[in-house]
Amino acid sequence: MPHKLRKELEELVEETYRVLRCKGRRVEIIWYPQGSSKALDLISVDKEKRIFIRIVYDSHDLGRGGVLELKATAKMLNASPIVVSAYVNGFEAEEDVIYERHGLNVVSVTALKNIVNNDENLYIYNVRGTYTIKIDPIKLKKKREELGLSLGDVANLLGVSRKTVYEYEKGTMNLSIEKATRLVEVFGEEILEPVELFKEPRLKDNEVLSKPDTKLEEEIITFLEKHGFHVCHLRRTPIDVLAKSGNKIMSIILKHLLSSRRFRLKINEAEKIIRATNIKGYIVSSEDDIKEIKHDIN
Repeated sequence: MPHKLRKELEELVEETYRVLRCKGRRVEIIWYPQGSSKALDLISVDKEKRIFIRIVYDSHDLGRGGVLELKATAKMLNASPIVVSAYVNGFEAEEDVIYERHGLNVVSVTALKNIVNNDENLYIYNVRGTYTIKIDPIKLKKKREELGLSLGDVANLLGVSRKTVYEYEKGTMNLSIEKATRLVEVFGEEILEPVELFKEPRLKDNEVLSKPDTKLEEEIITFLEKHGFHVCHLRRTPIDVLAKSGNKIMSIILKHLLSSRRFRLKINEAEKIIRATNIKGYIVSSEDDIKEIKHDIN
């Protein structure tokens, strides 16, 4: 990565950190691993929510592997994953728009600030370059009936079919900005439904995490799965394995072939996540270290 771009990215990380810290939230910057393939840059925790954040210069640069691990890590640790990006496909990210990329919500740092610190709502969603607005289906139907308008009346107003208006009132279809504006002129802004930035991540059936890299990892994962744990193997966070069974969550950090200095850095960064999310952590350097895991489960 060119030095100038790396510096701008670091500044974006710091700015996002300041935004989230503004109201006393616990915020940690995750510095490991380094490079563009990582899955997680920041975690923010308060009484209401946990937010896991990937920060990129342009959302187009998001790799599917990193996205998958961000979603999986957030799901395991009951967090909402989002992306903060300065640009979207080469264009500056707009401060009043929430974008979608690989199933993740993407916002500019200004948009994030407006939502988390200024309690503002955003109503415009951009999916694959198309801008849409969501309408509250219950409020739309109620307003239409109050004004004595039929589905056909609204359809004629918008230049769409009655079936399309019916879908609007079922909440199964979003509107273009032009059509949403026409509805607001008739029914008022209260029919608008804000885009939900922070939501539970969804993993598709075909989204599969990486397989174990070593026999030691495979032994740990096999043992945990036999004892009823759902297990995620990770390569792009300082935590190598996350395991969850009910309310019990554990994280495992393996040394692999790292030098002592690099392993200590990895442990330090993993501990930020462990402390912020209040989960159990295990450090594994050799076969003997697995005994503690087995003892705690058995």
